[in-house]
Amino acid sequence: MFGKKSEAFPLFIICASVTLFGAVVVHSYSKPPENIMKVVEVTRSPSSSKTTLRLEKVAPKVKNFSLPCDVKSQLKISASQVRFAGPTCKKESELIGVKNLTNGHLATVFETQPGHFTTDFIQIKKGKNDLVFSIRASNGKTETHSVIINGL
Repeated sequence: MFGKKSEAFPLFIICASVTLFGAVVVHSYSKPPENIMKVVEVTRSPSSSKTTLRLEKVAPKVKNFSLPCDVKSQLKISASQVRFAGPTCKKESELIGVKNLTNGHLATVFETQPGHFTTDFIQIKKGKNDLVFSIRASNGKTETHSVIINGL
């Protein structure tokens, strides 16, 4: 059937490889590794379970503030993130941007209703953080408010 020994050798290697691969696949479907099953058993629980409360211990500290209406203000906080929400300082004005000049974080501003807003979470580093709020007045002019946050 095979005239030379070298022609049968590649066929033997292919058959042996397919057989070995098939055995590994069948074994993995019939009996998954034990360490994976232990991880699944530990992490699977109902979402309303009290065990989810333990995540609060590792969550970063977050503080919520309203927009200070004076042009320059300072806040001392102990948090890694802040969020500003509430009314804009002047009627018929809108908050169009918030930027942490210290770390370059540009916050997203959401209008919750006319004259009211909320930002996403703004990253704060330890020490001095210079935040600039850009507000567009009803006449189209943009003014800025500066807030210094001292992250502790």
